[in-house]
This record gives sequence, C-alpha cells and structure tokens, in this order.
Amino acid sequence: MQRDFREWCDSGSDQQDQSARIIEKAGGLALTLGDEDPSLVAETMCRDRCNMLMSSPSFMLRLIDAFGTEEKPPLTRIILGSERLDAKDLEAVRAAFPTADVHTSYGTTELGVGLAFSWKNERSIIFDEVDLVVEIVDPETGEPEDEGELVFSTMSRRAMPLLRDQSGDRARWADHGAPYALRAVEILGRTDDVLVVAGSKISAEVIAVTVRDVAGGQRRRVAVSMHKGEGHQILHVSVEGEIDADALQERLFERAPRLRDHVRARKLTIEIVSGADLGGQVKPLSVSQLTD
Repeated sequence: MQRDFREWCDSGSDQQDQSARIIEKAGGLALTLGDEDPSLVAETMCRDRCNMLMSSPSFMLRLIDAFGTEEKPPLTRIILGSERLDAKDLEAVRAAFPTADVHTSYGTTELGVGLAFSWKNERSIIFDEVDLVVEIVDPETGEPEDEGELVFSTMSRRAMPLLRDQSGDRARWADHGAPYALRAVEILGRTDDVLVVAGSKISAEVIAVTVRDVAGGQRRRVAVSMHKGEGHQILHVSVEGEIDADALQERLFERAPRLRDHVRARKLTIEIVSGADLGGQVKPLSVSQLTD
C-alpha cells in the first residue's frame, strides 16, 4: 500500500514537497526520513528496498556507519547536496555502494536548488546554460579567470533577473565525462568569510561580534576554522583571552538557531578554545575554510 511521504516528516518544507511531487509523478514513492537517527533511516531503507537516496555528504557517512556489515538496500543512484563533496567522501560512498551511481548537486538561494549536477561518480558539476550564463571571475576586478568566484546571469527570467550574481563560491573550470557539450566547474571553497556549516551559512564576522558581546564589549582576536570529523563537521573557534565558552556557545545558538539544530542532530561539533595564543595573527579575525 502506498504511503504518503508526509507521514515520515516531522515538519515539511517546500523543497521536500517539490522533490516528492517529481518522484511521485515518475511513478515512485518518496520517503522523507530526517537526519537525526541514521540507524532508523538504515532500517527503513532496507525494509522498503529503497533504490535512490538524496542526502548530505556528512549524513551519508553516518548512514554508512549505521549499515556497518549488514545488508544494504539496492541503491542504484545517490544524489548528494547542501555541502561540498570532497574526494575522500566520494570514494567512501562509492566503496560502500559500488553498484550505485553517485552524483552531487549544486544550487543557490537566488537561483534555486538543483541548478547543476555532476556526471556519475565525479565531483565536477555540469551547468545547463540554455537560460543561464555561468562565469568564473576575479572577485575584486570582475575579469574572467580560470579560477575565481562563480557568478551567474539569467537570460529570460522576469520576476528576479540576475546579472553576475555573486555566489561566494570559489571554483575553477573542470573536465567531465558526460557525453554533452556542456561546461563544468569544480567547487573549491568560499571567496568570503561565510562558513557553510552542515548546509547552513553563517558569517565568521557574526561569530566575532558574538565573542565581543560575551566579552563585555571588549574586542578580541578570533580565529575560526572548519574541519571534517567522522560523519560530521567541526566548527573550531579560538579566542584571545579568557572567555566563558558555554556562554559563547549559547549566544551563538541564539544568533544562529540552526547551529543548535545541527549540534542536536550530531551533524556539527563546536569546539571553543578560550585563552588561545593568537600572537602571530595580525588581523582581528582569521577564517580558514573547509578543504580536502
């Protein structure tokens, strides 16, 4: 008996509804299982013999651990999105599901989700430029470059036309194995101080301002960096001088509630180092983005 996918949602979203409608029109059944309990997701996927999965890379790694050596569902296609996919994670997914084609998707808030997809088992993403102009430019001069910031212009959109809309993503032109005369790019990181945390964005400047508030208005040098853990991301904040780490984390949760959600879902760990030696740091704020 066909179940309504909404029975599997604690709280729906427009993106989930849209994805489910597309899948159901194609004759499939969409199950939205959430990302808080990978063991429950693994059990449900095996029971219902799921053949396609859409997930973030970090949750995918947790799901692989949940399966362990047990029998896995007959997946033929895996689509990963909301986070940058690195080479190590791609190989881990391919090793766990050798019969599945692994794709990564790319989208922006302004242009929508599913803007581009990779060819099977590749990291470079392919753009359909029928109604979209894709460029890579120097973020300072706007001149075309082989490596720089990814920008987009729309050709016929009327509601919200875009001209060289700055994505903030650092990219370079890349090859791909698809049999199409389309261009592809590889996403390398960010060009600004925005950190992509488990699919959500937060400016490092917001973290620095929060540190100042908790420190009673005193300006402190701050170093912020992102790292990859086992199936989750680590947000590391080092603060010059002593500061109440618990109070800082709670204030960060107030400013960016999604951080609390990611910590509860075990997608994110926040490490705060009080009294860090940042003597060699000249700028008030230092940001290190997630890299391979």
